[in-house]
Amino acid sequence: MFYRILQGLNKFKQYSIIQITTSSFRVTLIIYSIYTEIFDLHLLLYFEIFIIILGISLQSFQIPFKSLVRGKSSFNEYYKLIKFSSPLYANNLITFAYDRIGIFVIGVLITAKSVAIYDVSTKIPSALQGILSSYVLVFFPNISTLFNIGDNKSAEKLINKSLSYISLLLSVLIVGIALWNKEIVQLLFSSKYLESALPLTIMMFALSARNLSNVLGYSIVAAGYSKIPMKVNAVSVLIGIMSTLFFVSQWNYIGAAFAALLMNIVSLTQYSLYHRKLKLVRLNFAYSYSLISAAIFVLIDSAINTENFLIKFLMLTSFLIINYRNIFSIKKLFLELKAIKSTSQQKFKELC
Repeated sequence: MFYRILQGLNKFKQYSIIQITTSSFRVTLIIYSIYTEIFDLHLLLYFEIFIIILGISLQSFQIPFKSLVRGKSSFNEYYKLIKFSSPLYANNLITFAYDRIGIFVIGVLITAKSVAIYDVSTKIPSALQGILSSYVLVFFPNISTLFNIGDNKSAEKLINKSLSYISLLLSVLIVGIALWNKEIVQLLFSSKYLESALPLTIMMFALSARNLSNVLGYSIVAAGYSKIPMKVNAVSVLIGIMSTLFFVSQWNYIGAAFAALLMNIVSLTQYSLYHRKLKLVRLNFAYSYSLISAAIFVLIDSAINTENFLIKFLMLTSFLIINYRNIFSIKKLFLELKAIKSTSQQKFKELC
């Protein structure tokens, strides 16, 4: 909860310092216990308790509790807060349930070897998701402030540029990973998992759809519609389970990757339709161009099926040349985020 308060206060520097500090302590303690040969389960539990207490203590020093408390809060305020947040909590439960059910279904339908191959194909997208989620930490409080002060024009600009640059960044990664997917799998894992090269490329497309959905979903929540993500996820999860059952039975672990892609595309489509229905902002669907071009390059690579490094390098260079204008304009997004951050802080001071 304290991390979310820091996020809302735009204290991202303090947020990251605390995260780095607690992570460093955790790693140091584990290394020390292994080195001294006193490592066991009980000690690990004590380490986690210490890290949690340390994190809460550091967060407490950074939160201006006095400025956050403005008189007595009424019952209606607490009721509105609970009413708004309950659908979001239910949405988290739905997502958690799907993650577990999806893994269970895949484990039942395919062999242990196929499960391992599929699991390897998710490692890189999962790691990238952890990195990309950092952008949402900055995006959400800023877009919330813009909707709160009624600056829908700036909100529209921020949403469309975020969609455009996230799409572009992931498109470049998709093409690069697709061209050298076998080499990447062999380098990071081993030659035993070379079959995960194709589902890895598919999972990268699923990652793109998921992060674009996150931008649209968080924008809708920031505008005050907390029930919509729960509705979207309920439909997406239902389709995800059905598609997993069908695709896995037809194409094994590759089918599991296609099911994940389909579920995220359904989620992205629903959020786009809700944006259009609510008329929050006008979405510029030009962000899809880079992903479409990435898909074309991936199909060309699959058709050529060459191992020649020079040809692959020329293909990647060609893709970068096609998208060079967007690549060199990414810096503008961070400058605009910095300007919006100062607006958010000024608005917070006025509210306090």
